[in-house]
Amino acid sequence: MQDFGADLLRGTVSSIMNIVLIFVLAKPKYSKKVTLGVMMSVFLVNILTSIYFYTINDLTMLAKFDIFLFVGFSIYLKPFVMEGIFQWIFNSFTAINIFFIIVFVSYHLAQFFPYPYYSNTIIRLLLYIVIIGLFLKFVSPFYQQVMENWKMYFLLVISIFLNFMYYIVSADDIQKMLDDKFVPMLLLIIMSSLIYIIIFYLQQKSIANCLLNQEKQHYKDLAYTDKLTGVQNRNGYENFISCNLKENCESVCIGIYDINNLKAINDSFGHEVGDKFISDASRIICKAFRKSAVFRIGGDEFVSVSINVSENEIKSQHKEMIYLLKEYNYKTPYNIDLDIAFGYAFQRAPVSVDKLFVTADRNMYINKTDIKNVKISMS
Repeated sequence: MQDFGADLLRGTVSSIMNIVLIFVLAKPKYSKKVTLGVMMSVFLVNILTSIYFYTINDLTMLAKFDIFLFVGFSIYLKPFVMEGIFQWIFNSFTAINIFFIIVFVSYHLAQFFPYPYYSNTIIRLLLYIVIIGLFLKFVSPFYQQVMENWKMYFLLVISIFLNFMYYIVSADDIQKMLDDKFVPMLLLIIMSSLIYIIIFYLQQKSIANCLLNQEKQHYKDLAYTDKLTGVQNRNGYENFISCNLKENCESVCIGIYDINNLKAINDSFGHEVGDKFISDASRIICKAFRKSAVFRIGGDEFVSVSINVSENEIKSQHKEMIYLLKEYNYKTPYNIDLDIAFGYAFQRAPVSVDKLFVTADRNMYINKTDIKNVKISMS
């Protein structure tokens, strides 16, 4: 009767902690009440079958039956978790592998304490608490990443499970097997633990590298992006020119844009409105010249670089910009129009960027003068 009580206590602890472990590793789909109900149903089935085998005093058959019971529970629990089917299989095999390791370690450590049957239960409980605690505090973020990349580690986890299962299924006496196969089982546990440690380490390094790359990209964006408009700044323009204007460019067109009357806008309505005009001008330029890279290189000055685009396309995009400006000015609540002077220079290979820029800038100032003369003649 004493052995039965010890077995029942150990089985109860194992059943409860296994269920807790599974739902710690997984993401429950439903409310806590539903999840608790599911956990209770699994516990009842598990403990009732365990009681039967304790009654007939057949721990070996219980160990073998638990493997099939585990497969059944995995199928039953799948609708109650958020993971995909293969992620859930990965999760389930990880839980059973941890269970195998805990059973082996607790069984052999208990031999060093008085009342090994009860010591086994206490050690098993402590091992579960330590593993679940470590998982929640340190491993959980990496484990979620592992789950997302389950294809990389799936065969390793299955292989560990199959090795453990071989020892269980082939055993005629589970306790004798644990004693006789101590060395190979210990080596398997050490190897399995190392595999999981390596998996988590690699995932941690992957996350760290990803965060580092994101941080580098963030600072790169700050260095090359104009905060007000969101387009690239002068640094971005120079970097683009050095990286993209290669010898295989068939043609290059540089366009220069300058906002007219920005000082008058700032003086009349304040710098906030002036900034809005700059942002709106940037949006219009980017929309019209969507096949080009657009940069803000000064307070009211923008540049576009078009590679392998025909001169007719540039003229068509310029017409679209004029149309968008008219549409914008028709809706604006201010009595000052948004005018953008534009000049471009087009050249086929070989390309001289400096000459193109000077020519485009000169053409922009010609256009600026023409806009002013038109306005004077209309006033």
